[in-house]
Amino acid sequence: MTDHWPRAIPHYRKSCALLSESNVTTAVVFVHGFNGNPSGTFSDFQGLIHLHPPTLKWWAGTDLYFFSYRSVTDNITTSSERFREFLTWVFPSPPRELFLLEQEQYPWLDLRVRQIGQWPRNYEKLVLVGHSEGAVVIRRTICDIARTYTDAQLTTTPNPIFSASLRLFAPATSGAKPKGLWSLLLNLPGLGLPGRAFLEWSRAASDLTNQSSTSLLADLKDEVHKYEEKYKNLRAFRAKTVFGTKESVVIVNKWRCDDNEVSLKGHSHTSICKPQKKTSYFYPLDFVT
Repeated sequence: MTDHWPRAIPHYRKSCALLSESNVTTAVVFVHGFNGNPSGTFSDFQGLIHLHPPTLKWWAGTDLYFFSYRSVTDNITTSSERFREFLTWVFPSPPRELFLLEQEQYPWLDLRVRQIGQWPRNYEKLVLVGHSEGAVVIRRTICDIARTYTDAQLTTTPNPIFSASLRLFAPATSGAKPKGLWSLLLNLPGLGLPGRAFLEWSRAASDLTNQSSTSLLADLKDEVHKYEEKYKNLRAFRAKTVFGTKESVVIVNKWRCDDNEVSLKGHSHTSICKPQKKTSYFYPLDFVT
């Protein structure tokens, strides 16, 4: 079994990585959703990549990065700018400091300075995994990067980020509209007031649920479709998406440039991206690969 070393990522609070000791060709970057976090949103990817035989070899050649951002207080534009910085920091060649293990960091191990895996690290492939709001952040970032290139550059020498594969769990790319129990709680007299006030205060929630989101997300959709139609060879403008049959937070809607895998029976907005050994739910591991 190939070991993955857990690493905190400097300059990006609460962001972390699992770095493989094997020969690595792929970087997978996870982006959580509204009020989520790297460890909770995507649990238990961290533990199950070593326990699911069909994908063991693929994950062994992969480094995992978990991006953390202020998904409640920052708006989509600000979060996308921050993610763009993070993405260009780790791909295609992350800094060497991330792969050096020092004695004071791991006092229980017999080492002074040890390097994780091969160096230099030059990734050949990139997979971007988003949940809910994280999917919007990813797509906004891709378009923002594309804006900095001329038509000739996109056609002849595109940024390798544009070759990324997108895997989106319950994406909020068509907006959020809580229903069922969530809607009931938000509309109960008295009890729903704090929840509604919270959503009105949150910049990200306003981007995804208020009237302003209609323009923001519609413009993003038009921009993605424009790039996808013009640059068919650039994979990052297409995505594979998946929703659960118990989805009650975001609007279930597939963009025409995307491939909607399936509707997963029995899964909710939060459970869909969490593989579980107990219930033999390994679909998220297969979906990402």
